[in-house]
Amino acid sequence: MRCRHSRTPELAVLCLAAIAQLGCGSHCDNSGMASQASQQCLTNVKQDGLGLLMYSQDYDERFPPATAGWMDATVPYLKNNEDYQCPTVVATNPNGYGYAFNSAVAGSPLSSITAPATTLMIYDSSNLARNAVDALTSLPNPGRHSGLNNVCYADGHNGSLKP
Repeated sequence: MRCRHSRTPELAVLCLAAIAQLGCGSHCDNSGMASQASQQCLTNVKQDGLGLLMYSQDYDERFPPATAGWMDATVPYLKNNEDYQCPTVVATNPNGYGYAFNSAVAGSPLSSITAPATTLMIYDSSNLARNAVDALTSLPNPGRHSGLNNVCYADGHNGSLKP
């Protein structure tokens, strides 16, 4: 006896799935790449922040002064230049960096920061120069990563925030 099940509905579902996947194509890939760049950026600001905290442990619990070049001062602690560059910035400007150090904490002793869990230390910046330092004036608005900016606080934790 022969089974007479039609494969037409299964074939139609498979075709629709394939068409949906093709239609999604570049949009899905781009959003996935943007998300990956945002995650890498978040990791980078965390590493940069940890480098600054390690620096401060070696220099009497003080952050590097604004004039010292915070990236240059933390190279011995990170040893990876890619940690200093936001991947979203590098995608359009290979020589750009995209992070800044808060001038309010530059040169300060750790003990003088009264609220380290809410004091920004490293953050996404519209100033793309190496060793950028300012008083939070270069936070991109809108944020660089789906409207958010990646930041690292003076206590070493990181996160994303709206400008």
